[in-house]
Amino acid sequence: MTGSAFEEVTTREQLASFVEELHADLLLNAGNWDNRTLEGFLGAMAAWVRDSGGLKNNLGTDVAKMSSWTFAAAMLTASVSYE
Repeated sequence: MTGSAFEEVTTREQLASFVEELHADLLLNAGNWDNRTLEGFLGAMAAWVRDSGGLKNNLGTDVAKMSSWTFAAAMLTASVSYE
């Protein structure tokens, strides 16, 4: 998955498809994931959400201006490797 793929998610259906693609990526490329367990993934997700207000420079996107669908996809993307 590409790092900016989350920016294309703007609807519920696109988010569902995005989650399916994320799942497939985990099955095929688990070695590329820093947070492979549910425990690690959810911990990273919580940390990313807490820090998300200051992430404009890291994502190149103003998180506050994202739609809810795009924010959810960005959160899931970040949870793969956020520490």
